[in-house]
Amino acid sequence: MDHSDKYDKVETRLEKQLRERVKELNCLYNLTRLIEENENSIESILQGAADLLPSSWQYPEFARARILFKEQAYQSHNFRTGQWKQQAALMVFGQQLGRVEIHYLKNFHRLMKVRFSKKKDC
Repeated sequence: MDHSDKYDKVETRLEKQLRERVKELNCLYNLTRLIEENENSIESILQGAADLLPSSWQYPEFARARILFKEQAYQSHNFRTGQWKQQAALMVFGQQLGRVEIHYLKNFHRLMKVRFSKKKDC
């Protein structure tokens, strides 16, 4: 392998990482705008967040989001549970009032650094 091949591989890896960070930043920007535009409606904010989250994941076409908050569920378009998911507690003033879930409909754990748990293990 010559130096140009190594350079191309490093550049490709860095470009991919940069694209992922841009998706994450776009999601944060859109979430901020969503909150500003809907500051009096927690329901609109949570539904909008559920719709936005899949687009910031590495494989958005296979990602689905669900936000559970105070016995209500807010789901992304075409939501269905997948065998692999990530979840985090939704904390408000130190109290867990729900959770955020991202479900993948396809197994990508071998390609990703962040591991998804099998649904039965969560």
